[in-house]
Amino acid sequence: RLRGCLENTPECYASNPDQTDNDDDGLGDACDNCPDVMNTDQTDTDLDGIGDACDNCLLVPNPEQVDNDGDGIGNSCDNCLNYANTDQNDAEGDGVGDICDACPYEAGCW
Repeated sequence: RLRGCLENTPECYASNPDQTDNDDDGLGDACDNCPDVMNTDQTDTDLDGIGDACDNCLLVPNPEQVDNDGDGIGNSCDNCLNYANTDQNDAEGDGVGDICDACPYEAGCW
């Protein structure tokens, strides 16, 4: 299947005549859901067409893999979109990462 293709339709399948396999996982790049990282099982937990081995947001579909702040966490599941925070700490559990939260230790603070 083509990377990012979610439906089982004829247009989702790709020709791969030279069988290029950049990650040596035994799956041609045209059919590999993670062509640069070895993932022979092709697991795709969130069904977004991106294999878990290279998906930057495992539990939330995000086929574009956008990551505005470059922290390796996709925008779809990043709790602080404009500041890199790989740890995703959120002390009071309000869904806003501590690094961009005006009151990181007090819920409901404005």
